[in-house]
Amino acid sequence: IGWSAGAVWWASGTDIKVQQNTTAIEQVIKNEKHIAVIQEQQQEIVKDIDEIKVDTRKILDKINELD
Repeated sequence: IGWSAGAVWWASGTDIKVQQNTTAIEQVIKNEKHIAVIQEQQQEIVKDIDEIKVDTRKILDKINELD
């Protein structure tokens, strides 16, 4: 009976650790997905900034032509 109780205790503890590890891994996967979305948004922001720079340069060139 002693060995059986010990085995049940050990298995229970192992199951808890597996569940905790599974939860941690699932959180890492969610975080990676969020990071990927943020990286994509940052790339789009950089593109927008580049377009604004080009437009601003064109506007300044036009203004300078008027002087």
